[in-house]
Amino acid sequence: MAVVLAIDHRPHTEKAFDYALRYAELFGEVLHILCVITPSQDVDGELMLKAIEPKMVEAGTKATASGLQVKTAIEYGLPAERIMSYADEVGAGAIILGTSRKSTFERVILGSVSERVVRHALTTVIVVR
Repeated sequence: MAVVLAIDHRPHTEKAFDYALRYAELFGEVLHILCVITPSQDVDGELMLKAIEPKMVEAGTKATASGLQVKTAIEYGLPAERIMSYADEVGAGAIILGTSRKSTFERVILGSVSERVVRHALTTVIVVR
């Protein structure tokens, strides 16, 4: 079985990262660290990829140093949908992600990735605050 950690390299995912390390170690699971790049007309996808790749290498190195079997992936698409489909692809028993603590207004207008994943994922979802 596997655990998928969805991160976006913002501060709210640091606690989720630490939690995922402990969770994967406790259950002897392969840890998949996933970052989803959202397509945007305003931002060049290649530039985003170049900015994210070193952070993913760093995250993978840190997780591997803790003795875990780790796989990293960078995907393109809508975050909630890609997180859920990636979890299905790797046969994940759990998805772990952080929450950005958006206001109610922001969640209503912009939506919340963690909220969508909790509502629609077919596996266990752990949201770390």
